[in-house]
Amino acid sequence: MRGGKAESASIAIEDVAARAICPECGLEQAVAERFSPCAACGAFGLELVCGEELQVLAIAGLD
Repeated sequence: MRGGKAESASIAIEDVAARAICPECGLEQAVAERFSPCAACGAFGLELVCGEELQVLAIAGLD
């Protein structure tokens, strides 16, 4: 909203590479897509171990 208190607000986003573990062979690997097959055995159903995080580091306001 122009002219409002939040006009100068900003947001910083840091991407975290997604990593998953294969439930069949146990390989932990980087994944580019949510439903990628395992790079080692080809199994589907990888379990994400990181890459879906969202952390709010700070919220600042004007008085």
